[in-house]
Amino acid sequence: MSINIPDKAYGTMSLTWTNTPPKREESLEILKYLYEKKGLRHFNGGMLYQSDPAFNNLQLLSEFFESFDGSDCIFSFKGCINKMTYMPDSSPEFIDTEFLEIAEAFKKVTNKPKVIFNIGRIDKTRPMEEVAKYLQKKVSQDELIVGWGISECGPETLYKAVSTAEVSLLELEISMLTQDVIDLGTLKIASDYGVPIIAYSPMAKGLLTDKGVSPGYLEYLGPTSRVIAAGFDRFKPENYEANLKFLKQLYDYAHNKKNCSLQQLALAYVSGLSGLENFKDITKVTKIVPLPGSANLENIDQLYSEVKLSSTEVLEIQDIIGSNTVHGIRYNSLFAPTLNA
Repeated sequence: MSINIPDKAYGTMSLTWTNTPPKREESLEILKYLYEKKGLRHFNGGMLYQSDPAFNNLQLLSEFFESFDGSDCIFSFKGCINKMTYMPDSSPEFIDTEFLEIAEAFKKVTNKPKVIFNIGRIDKTRPMEEVAKYLQKKVSQDELIVGWGISECGPETLYKAVSTAEVSLLELEISMLTQDVIDLGTLKIASDYGVPIIAYSPMAKGLLTDKGVSPGYLEYLGPTSRVIAAGFDRFKPENYEANLKFLKQLYDYAHNKKNCSLQQLALAYVSGLSGLENFKDITKVTKIVPLPGSANLENIDQLYSEVKLSSTEVLEIQDIIGSNTVHGIRYNSLFAPTLNA
């Protein structure tokens, strides 16, 4: 089933899975603001996104859609990760359980969104072809879940999936600091098969922001910060300092050439890749939608501004990227085996 992916999306992780998540009522108000004031019709969440044992991400989104018409909305939702062990699990039994959990959560919702179920991380114990066939079968039998997708897949896994079944959506990390999808060839396969991408961490978990290049940024990421990525490699002082020159080049481009913030440039760059012709060895880049997230309304206003880049400007930024080396992997050694799997 071909599914229209809106041009704007919002990641809800910061509403339920941070060091200090907002109160339930505050999170619902943020979703309302995005829906009514920013016209958001694509919300992204995950089974793991839960700091409060009594309230998870799925409950938040289903409660929101009880009050708002979701019939023209997409809700892409990551599963296939065991919440007790944090290990990927794409077994038929586990998938069945999560489909039932999603259905149960939306029982009270009258005008339901179209749900796309994403594999959160690749289960290397199971052939992707088998998982793809099973998910395609499940989707064909389900009224609420209309498509399925993959997060953090490498080119080989993606090729096996698209060669076996219809993949509705990819959730991959793309930013001016993270080019794995381009360098490894995953973007080419997605483009060849026309699979749209929502690009998570388009601001590199906060590094590609004005605050990210400000003095004292690492000190700001203390225990009370909502940024749970502070323990990742690029936030180590030695890597942060080594990347600062690169970050400041991008900051200068944003402020001096585009008269915008670094975070606005970061989002515009990801959007600007979408549909780009003759990029690297890709005839035309597939649709890419940045997936920002914030629990701060002031930040949200910036995230959905109308800064746009021409194809020439995207390539100028690509030249800046190509002339720099990024220090530190995007997660850390613990998570590295689950990336581009």
